[in-house]
Amino acid sequence: MVSNFKIRRILSMLMVLLLMAGLAACSNGNSADDKSNTASDSKNETAVKIDKKVVKKDEEWISIEANIPVVTGIKDENIQKHINSMLEDAGMKFIDDLEKQSQEALEEAKTVGYDYIPYYAGITFEEKFNRDGLLSLYVVYDQFTGGAHGSHDDITYNFDLATGELIPLSELFSADYDYKTAIDKSITAQIEKINEQYKEEAVKNGENPEDAYAPYAGFGGIAKDQQYYIKYGAIVIYFPLYEIAPYAAGIPEFAIPLSEVESGIKAEYLQKLK
Repeated sequence: MVSNFKIRRILSMLMVLLLMAGLAACSNGNSADDKSNTASDSKNETAVKIDKKVVKKDEEWISIEANIPVVTGIKDENIQKHINSMLEDAGMKFIDDLEKQSQEALEEAKTVGYDYIPYYAGITFEEKFNRDGLLSLYVVYDQFTGGAHGSHDDITYNFDLATGELIPLSELFSADYDYKTAIDKSITAQIEKINEQYKEEAVKNGENPEDAYAPYAGFGGIAKDQQYYIKYGAIVIYFPLYEIAPYAAGIPEFAIPLSEVESGIKAEYLQKLK
């Protein structure tokens, strides 16, 4: 006869798998799985290779499925080591912190006497740009710690492969160029267009357009340390869950065409981005 504990364990794992599928759908829908957005191919001799370090674990307290990006093919071994240390340290810290929390949560569940659903930690990544000494990686840190749904932090790593250092958004632009105003203007215009579409839909449905859903009402301008990634012909600004929209909206993304801001981009980056 199967014990009650084993039955609860099986049901818990099934629930985690369903939540993982939901997280993946939400994340993938907003992190642009379309490989045409990735400026990298086998003919590009300047592209580096992206491998992965796999971390898997299935314990009573947590399930882990992590693919941590590993960069190879950089001529300077010290720069390559620096980049990989940054990526691995971030990945392992995420895993270790969540595993520690899960062990504590399991002990508390046993002490108090309530059913425990194992935590989940997952890491996936995607190349967004890999060309001419620039590498843009989009890494998703998924987690489930109980509740109605999981959550995920989407972090981008935009590397200058000549130095191994991250490129803040501000660093792409000349010091005398007001990139924030230019990008805010572009995003605002895109949001207004989206809002107009919702208003038109409301009118079609016989509803008051002034009451139409405005999904990105929380936008008030980009941050000084704004997250972004690079794709062919554009700089993509994105926002974490809840920052400018409800959870159901996922990760809002706004592509800023280079043509709108190229007058302010530093010459050393402009040719590489085109």
